[in-house]
Amino acid sequence: MISSPTIAMPMPQPNHLGCYHKWVANRGQICQEYQPRGPNNTVGLVFEKASGNHWKDLIPQVIWRGTDYPYLPSLKEFRKPNFEKDVLSKVTNEKNTDANMTTLKAMRKIYDQLSPRWKGVVLTAEAERDAKKNDNNTPWVNIKFPTTSIPIKGLT
Repeated sequence: MISSPTIAMPMPQPNHLGCYHKWVANRGQICQEYQPRGPNNTVGLVFEKASGNHWKDLIPQVIWRGTDYPYLPSLKEFRKPNFEKDVLSKVTNEKNTDANMTTLKAMRKIYDQLSPRWKGVVLTAEAERDAKKNDNNTPWVNIKFPTTSIPIKGLT
């Protein structure tokens, strides 16, 4: 049984499971994806010492690239935005206003109804707006869709 506020999540990317299987089957052999990147391993992880990057050089920003899993519509309490109903009608009804700000206000009004990924998009838009307003080049958060499996007219 899944109880609120817990949200069921899909298994990790397929390569995670394959690497775990390889590790078990080969007595601890680690996949290239999880070994240090180098001349003989272009798909591995980048570590501080090898890259020359240091913690003090990191940008203070939350970054997340999720995917639009098809199971999300099964979460009945959440939804994706409806461009015509939620956004377009609000933008066309307000004359002489910034369409981006009107869109953001419209999305904020339905924020509690949005799926987790769309909430992230709203947070990012707000953080980008605030960073511009405060002459700060770095928004505190950057959450975007790398891909979408469900086309959404006007929002993809």
